[in-house]
Amino acid sequence: MASIPTGLPTPDADAQLRSQQLAQIIQQTIQNSNGWIAFSDFMQMALYTPSLGYYSGGAQKFGDFVMGGGDFVTAPEMTPLFGLTLANQVAEVLKQTGGDVLELGAGTGKLALTVLQGLKEKNQLPEHYYILDVSAHLRQIQKETLSAQLPADIFTRVQWLDCLPEKLTGVVLGNEVLDALTVKIVTLQNGIWYERGLIFEEGFQWHNKLLEDQYILSHLPVDLPEGYVTEVCPTAKAVIRSLANC
Repeated sequence: MASIPTGLPTPDADAQLRSQQLAQIIQQTIQNSNGWIAFSDFMQMALYTPSLGYYSGGAQKFGDFVMGGGDFVTAPEMTPLFGLTLANQVAEVLKQTGGDVLELGAGTGKLALTVLQGLKEKNQLPEHYYILDVSAHLRQIQKETLSAQLPADIFTRVQWLDCLPEKLTGVVLGNEVLDALTVKIVTLQNGIWYERGLIFEEGFQWHNKLLEDQYILSHLPVDLPEGYVTEVCPTAKAVIRSLANC
């Protein structure tokens, strides 16, 4: 097991309680799954368990470039120039298609805000600006951000979806989305590929199982050194395929 980095801030009491509750859920899931779960399942629960996961919990995640706070800063949080620049390209596509915009994983709503402001300046507002976000907590923040800073006639164009639309004409935006999707971790041992997962024995521990997923096996590189560890993200390919289909 890798050691925990030192010098990290100590979580407050509420954060520690949520972490303990989440750990108990994951531990129970492992027990209900014959003592082992894939890392992708662990990652899914750690990030997206309702009210407890990293992205679905209430703690501040997105920091402000000037004021600080949060755990990380993304480009839309740093400056409106990112969204306004992106709006230039979006406007060109909408001019040709007359379509809508779909944003995946909209964070705090800052990107949607600046893109819509830029499209307004270019007189190229879409009829709909769809947002698809799995986090109910972030969806609420997005609604608060956009309702407070957009004129009512523009805010009414924003709609939140629970799933991908069957058909879409226009533009799909996804800023730092694919890197937040769950991954499988695989390792090469004695010339055989294994999938890394977790067991619970006096704490969470790594445990390898023979990789049997033929789809993943067929997409792994060859001629790699012994002990090689890498991650595979079939979810990303599925998302891209679904977007292409609609």
